[in-house]
Amino acid sequence: MKGRRRRLLSSKEIRDFLTDISSALGSEYDDLFDRISKIELIETDEGDIYYFDERPVLIKIGEKRIPTLLFDELLNRLPWVFVDRGAIPHVCNGADVMAPGIKEIKGFFKEGALVVVGDSEHKKALAVGLAVLGDGDARQTRKGKVVKNLHYVGDPIWGRIRETQ
Repeated sequence: MKGRRRRLLSSKEIRDFLTDISSALGSEYDDLFDRISKIELIETDEGDIYYFDERPVLIKIGEKRIPTLLFDELLNRLPWVFVDRGAIPHVCNGADVMAPGIKEIKGFFKEGALVVVGDSEHKKALAVGLAVLGDGDARQTRKGKVVKNLHYVGDPIWGRIRETQ
């Protein structure tokens, strides 16, 4: 991964960052961030990785801030779209989630919401993406894209996180 730069955020930067996170993700997740004492930022060409008290919690790709696949506390609160075995290698190579590969939808979401893509057999997170359809339409449709893949097992950010652990 090219262009690595590490730095600790100042107290003011942490306050501002947490305020931004609250508005981006929604205040219903504020309790996940209320005991943070240290945030380290690793800037890469692929995106920024935020470590909260030594844990890789959020990434920023472009202007989107999303949870890493290791931030279970937030992933478990988000809606999930479970895919069948045939879709797994495609999702883990960055493909978007298409309706035919969906086995189950857990939770409710609107178009543009963050959703977790999981393996229907093992119930493990494979990716985090943006819903292209709301849950009602996603449950009804049999063709087309349902989730735009943003962060997945095996992507460059995932590789960088795995290097540091």
